[in-house]
Amino acid sequence: MEAAASRDGHITASQKLPAFSKAIASVQICVLILGFFEAVVFLYSNNLHPLGWSNSFQTSGSRRNSPSQEIRDPLGAALQGVAMANKTLIITGINKPYAGNNSMLELFLDSFRQGEDTQHLIDHLLIAAHDQPAFERCQQLHRHCYKLVTDGVDFAGEKLFMSEDYLKMVWRRTLFLADVLKRGYSFIYTDADIVWFRDPFKRFTADDDVQMSCDHYNRRPYDTNNSINTGFHFVRSNNKTIKFYDLWYESRKNYSRMHDQDALARLKENGIIEQLGLKFRFLDTVYFGGFCEKSRDLRKVNTMHANCCRSIKAKLADLRASVEQWKKFMATKNFSSSGSWPIHRNCINSWKIRPNSTGDPLDAVLRRVAMENKTLIITGINKPYAGNNSMLELFLEAFRQGEDTQQLLDHLLVVAHDQPAFERCQQLHHHCYRLVTDGVDFAGEKMFMSQDYLKMVWRRTLFIGDVLKRGYNFIYTDADIVWFRNPFKRFTADDDVQMSCDHYDGRPYDTKNAANTGFHFARSNKKTIKFYDLWYESSKNYSQMHDQAALYILKDHGIIEQLGLKFRFLDTLYFGGFCQKSRDLREVNTMHANCCRSIKAKLADLRASLEQWKKFVSANNFSSSGEHSPSKQDNIKCSKNLVLRFRFLETLYFSGFCQKSSGLREVNTVHGNCCKSMKAKLADLRAAFEAWKTFMAKESFAVLLWLRNPFTRLSTESDTQISATITMAGHMIIRTTSMLVLLRSPKQQDDGTPQIVVQEQGNWHP
Repeated sequence: MEAAASRDGHITASQKLPAFSKAIASVQICVLILGFFEAVVFLYSNNLHPLGWSNSFQTSGSRRNSPSQEIRDPLGAALQGVAMANKTLIITGINKPYAGNNSMLELFLDSFRQGEDTQHLIDHLLIAAHDQPAFERCQQLHRHCYKLVTDGVDFAGEKLFMSEDYLKMVWRRTLFLADVLKRGYSFIYTDADIVWFRDPFKRFTADDDVQMSCDHYNRRPYDTNNSINTGFHFVRSNNKTIKFYDLWYESRKNYSRMHDQDALARLKENGIIEQLGLKFRFLDTVYFGGFCEKSRDLRKVNTMHANCCRSIKAKLADLRASVEQWKKFMATKNFSSSGSWPIHRNCINSWKIRPNSTGDPLDAVLRRVAMENKTLIITGINKPYAGNNSMLELFLEAFRQGEDTQQLLDHLLVVAHDQPAFERCQQLHHHCYRLVTDGVDFAGEKMFMSQDYLKMVWRRTLFIGDVLKRGYNFIYTDADIVWFRNPFKRFTADDDVQMSCDHYDGRPYDTKNAANTGFHFARSNKKTIKFYDLWYESSKNYSQMHDQAALYILKDHGIIEQLGLKFRFLDTLYFGGFCQKSRDLREVNTMHANCCRSIKAKLADLRASLEQWKKFVSANNFSSSGEHSPSKQDNIKCSKNLVLRFRFLETLYFSGFCQKSSGLREVNTVHGNCCKSMKAKLADLRAAFEAWKTFMAKESFAVLLWLRNPFTRLSTESDTQISATITMAGHMIIRTTSMLVLLRSPKQQDDGTPQIVVQEQGNWHP
């Protein structure tokens, strides 16, 4: 029966045992296979490959991915493993010089561990390594490392700024970040030469697309004239930011010799932010500071960037000092003051010019400062123009706050005529050059037309002539000029020299214009080189003139026509000054403190002009041309310093033979004017004196008779008071008296009485 049942298809008890064994064996095989694959995943995620393979990523979340996923998309796995729940992460990039022992990478990670509320952020930090040594060192120090490969390039060595490999490296980074955005991830990108003191996410707004740090911040968070620094920025992933990064990366084709930051500055100028409708916010340096512009408050600072610094060694030393200073400040728990940072001396010194192989430091600095078309901006300073709250500080501040002028700071060379000015320049700017004049110390304020003043201005002329001979074009600008807008847009394309004016007559090529050499643009060519040579050579013939006065004589003698120079005089509408101001704040590019005597007065009135311009621009009311000065009395400091108040003295009190006083009771002096000979003067003055003595019974005698104290008749307001002389024809002319000149200086003697200068002259005319 059982056999029959078996044949009928029913399973017997003896048949069930082998089937159960087979099922058990199948389960065991499946468990072994799954265990094998899990082991493979574990080995890959910990870089422990049995065949010695090297993985290109390492993240805490990589076990969640299958081996096939890891091979296909290592970046996707890395991002998934490091991002926060809202798909946000922090990214930095390193190469071998930033890794190693006691390296920038170690300091960078250490700042996360020691900062306020930053420790947890290290779990969301992805380090992109540009070379194998940096990747291997990253794996020793951090859990989330990614190998960023650029075909055919080894990034293991320190890349010199603007070298071919440097440009490839920064543009590869831009492409990489664009890829991250396209995968739906938002990120902070931070250079590794930034130390983190506090969690920066608390300082970001909720709805802006891009939030970027600045080298210099103009206090207006949405003003595209801010001087950007791409080394720290937060980007939200959306269609606009993806398009923004695509256009940014594509711009490398047009700006092949620029790094990514300069290219972005150009795109910004061309309106890319407005065209894409990006909400683009610039971060305040109070919270996101750097060596270019430090945070003003250690209680608020989030990050410190070692920008405006040339070498990794200098960055590392000064960042360590900053971290130590911040730790000491926080340990005191005394938050009544904002604290202070140490001077970043190593970074300042990193810009010092070291002779190149040809022993020519000037050539090295010109190459570094100049634009791609070999054009730069040059200014000159000495000690009185440097210092705290100085002309140099105001000059640089104007660049940072002007329209489309921030990026020009990268192409500004400050030439220092003395050591104190050079040292101060190094604290404020990253392109400084020490101009030495043998046997002369230019550290003191040089009085106009003194011997040292003349040596200084002629040394400057020789220097910029040398720049031309090296093939560089330049704007030369005095440091007592504030820049409101980019002046390059106002220059013509084919003129050789374009020079500002004290007074502009409305005709740009009229050589009768009153030129001012304090601001001019020169193109390097044979004609301009010859022009500068002749200009400097004229110092031998006009040894007691400064360079501008000598140029006037050369101009009057036809040097411009003889050399065939295209010489254009710049309209004061765009390039104004205190001699002749621009008529329109909507158009003005620069303001020169010309027609002003002292540095103190220049500084006060230039500051007032800059503040007035800022108010005008911030008001956004461009229906009127605006006013330059906030007070009714324009440039009051310079006006008081320069303009003499003339008062003509009445002949009733200060008489002469040309026009006698009408009353002896009122007369103070009698002048022997309108008289030809000394003998005749003497005789008639004696007679006049005797007549007055008889009348008044007082005795006094001089070539110019002082009959009463003239100070009772002098105004307390006028600087210079002179008598008026009537000629034989009866016409009044304005000139000083022939026999004696009375000048009342605005300064007083120690006893409070006015200073009187008496000068006798040898020739007399009726």
